[in-house]
Amino acid sequence: MKNYNIKALIADDDIVNLKLMSIYLQKLGVMVESAKDGLTLLGKYLTNPHNYDILFMDIHMPVMDGIQTAVEILEFEKEENIPHTPIIVVTTDIFEGKITKSIDDYILKPVNQTHFEEIIKKHIIK
Repeated sequence: MKNYNIKALIADDDIVNLKLMSIYLQKLGVMVESAKDGLTLLGKYLTNPHNYDILFMDIHMPVMDGIQTAVEILEFEKEENIPHTPIIVVTTDIFEGKITKSIDDYILKPVNQTHFEEIIKKHIIK
C-alpha cells in the first residue's frame, strides 16, 4: 500500500460514514479535514482552495447536498481562474448522466480503502 502525501476535504452528515472515510484515507497517508455538510465543506474550500488536493462528499446531505456543493465549487474555480480540485461523490445511488457533469467521479457505499486508493490513483497520481 502506498503512502499518499495529499490533503482531502470530506463531508458526510452521517458521523459513522465520516469517520470511516477519514480512517480509510488516513491509512493511505492522506491528511483529512472533515465537514458535517456541503455548506460547511464549501466554506472551508472557498476560504483556502489551494489547501486541498481532492474533495469527497456524500450526495445527500442537509443544508446543501453534494451536487449543489459541487456546482458552487466549479463556479468559484471558474470565476477565480484557479486549478480544478477533483470532486468525488460518495453515495448509495447509481448515477445517471445528468448529474455527473458537476463531479469528477463517485464511490458507491459501502466504501472501503481500495475504493479511495483507486480514486486517488485515477485523479491525483496520474
